[in-house]
Amino acid sequence: RQMCIRDRYQRRVHGDFTNRRTDKWGGSIENRCRFCLEVVDQLIAVFGPGRVGVRFSPVGRYNDMYDNDPIATYSYLIQQLDQRNIAYVHFLEPDENYKLNKNSPYFKQADLQIPSCVDAFRKLFRGAFIDNVEYSAEKAEQTISSGRADLIAFGRLFISNPDLVERFANEWPLTQPLEEYFYTQGPKGYIDYPTYEAVSYTHLTLPTIYSVQISVVAVSVKKK
Repeated sequence: RQMCIRDRYQRRVHGDFTNRRTDKWGGSIENRCRFCLEVVDQLIAVFGPGRVGVRFSPVGRYNDMYDNDPIATYSYLIQQLDQRNIAYVHFLEPDENYKLNKNSPYFKQADLQIPSCVDAFRKLFRGAFIDNVEYSAEKAEQTISSGRADLIAFGRLFISNPDLVERFANEWPLTQPLEEYFYTQGPKGYIDYPTYEAVSYTHLTLPTIYSVQISVVAVSVKKK
């Protein structure tokens, strides 16, 4: 069993725009990263470094979470985690939801801060590097084969394609998720997506099904 630390609360602490503390957990990069490292150290003491991983979204935008220099902040943090020999780090790349208006007077656009997390941080970490967001099967294979990342994670496409692995392997078309159901209650848009084979089966016409059934009955009658 592995323990993974997710990043939403971390971003509140890491970002200099959000973290306004004046104690040992605020101010400098070292102080703002202290919380994450203290949690990791506690987990390592219980589970060992090989069962601990951390997930980051350096340019994630949620409410007013923001860091003016995420490259500096996360470079320090990743190097500290590398020294602790944890199992993996997992990064979310900037996507359309994280790209703010270039003319925003408050925040710099996410992909202008860090165009590529894997290019910015892979070289700083010797353990497994997992990358995520806006990957196709082809792009994932290219990224792994080039050594830029060790693993690629898929989230949204797994929701709308419960047979995602089989679809990749057979080059079947993908079903795009219905984003209007994200973060809503109930099963709609989460567990009601069919597999590709189930969709293909429903496309069979009734006359075809009946002709097969009649043919089988006719053969059975002849044998008697």
